[in-house]
Amino acid sequence: MTRRAGHAPRATGVWLRPALLAVVSTLLLSLVPPATPAAGAQAAERIEIAVSSVTPLMARESSPNELTISGTVHNTGDSTLRDLEMRLQRGKARATRASVVKALRDRAVTAEVRTRFESVATTLPPGARTEFELRVKLTGTDYRSLRIEAPGVYPLLLNVNGDLAQGQRARLGSTRFMLPVLSPPGGSPAAPSDPTPVTTLIPLVDYPRMIQQRLPGRPTILTDDRLAESLAPGGRLFGLVQAVSEEVPADEPLSRGLCFAVDPDLVVTAKTMAEGYRVRQDDGGTVRGTGSRAARDWLDKLRTVTEGRCVISLPYSDADVVALGRAGLPDLIEGALDGADAVSSELGVDVREDVLWPVDGALDEPAATQLANTAVDTVLMHPDSLARTDGSLRPVRLRTGDPDHTPTARLIDPLITDALNPVRARNAANSTRLSPSGTPPPR
Repeated sequence: MTRRAGHAPRATGVWLRPALLAVVSTLLLSLVPPATPAAGAQAAERIEIAVSSVTPLMARESSPNELTISGTVHNTGDSTLRDLEMRLQRGKARATRASVVKALRDRAVTAEVRTRFESVATTLPPGARTEFELRVKLTGTDYRSLRIEAPGVYPLLLNVNGDLAQGQRARLGSTRFMLPVLSPPGGSPAAPSDPTPVTTLIPLVDYPRMIQQRLPGRPTILTDDRLAESLAPGGRLFGLVQAVSEEVPADEPLSRGLCFAVDPDLVVTAKTMAEGYRVRQDDGGTVRGTGSRAARDWLDKLRTVTEGRCVISLPYSDADVVALGRAGLPDLIEGALDGADAVSSELGVDVREDVLWPVDGALDEPAATQLANTAVDTVLMHPDSLARTDGSLRPVRLRTGDPDHTPTARLIDPLITDALNPVRARNAANSTRLSPSGTPPPR
């Protein structure tokens, strides 16, 4: 259950702001295979549909009243297909995260509206591909319109029919995706009646690499020099900090919803690298490290982008508090959560010690109980690690073995996090099932 350093940053949230919906719609597309053949053994393997673009990815009042879908159709069978036609079908709007996830997982019904079939190709020989571009109206009442009248996330089905043989017409293939609509084109902007603020977490974490810390007469020694590559321009950690610096300035509204989750071990290691270090070799010797300048520049940039922003401390070296809890090691849990001062001192910012983001967003009762002697009163959790199935992302109190210790669980949104790393959801679900206490958290 170690959080791997190479994974993409994880985003959490409940209400999707307009600025994030384009990202979400792209992820919704990524959750669906390029082609989802229709039921039926005969037609299932004859065609593949690859959608290359959907414009707009998100509809709003200022969008043109037209949805354009482009891509290719590939004949994967061994016979020529004839008179291929395509149409778009939509289902009912989804208004909650849980209903969107259910629509994606359960192949939502898309019989609410069907547009007219449009010609794709007269013939398509075996192995051949043909490009397509389908245009339909978003609003309106005619046969080329999806007849969208209200905000929501709409399940869509792109359906291709054709002739398998003379007189034998069938659905050859289909593919599904979702279309977020903030408001119908030409309408008035529609904001959520009671929006829940979003927090996007930026995890700054790496593998522990320091095997000897600087002492009088003893240099800092690292296991390898890969962290130098990550901290330098073009590296993963450099890119995370640079992206926030360039794309989300401190005066942007979105900036208020960012929070950096920092591993104290990473900050301490970067600091010692900036002061000069050596790297262990296979023969047991050491060579001078190459990343002092990169570490110094990265820390300077990190100080700048975290100034005045939310910062939480991850467990030191990304320790697995669930494993420590199951082993009955409360002292090690307390030690792992004692890195906030190191982060605060090096970055010159206030660091929240009351928030814990455990590995995979998972926590079980032994670990939660042993948090009673720490400052933690809020835990960021994956919904699948809770023993409830209502699909809500509302905060809940957690039941622990200590009746006086009931921390609040604030749930991360799996719609985005699972798209970035599907393994995380399985880890959360398979490792823990912590029960809510039934007592609502304070507002």
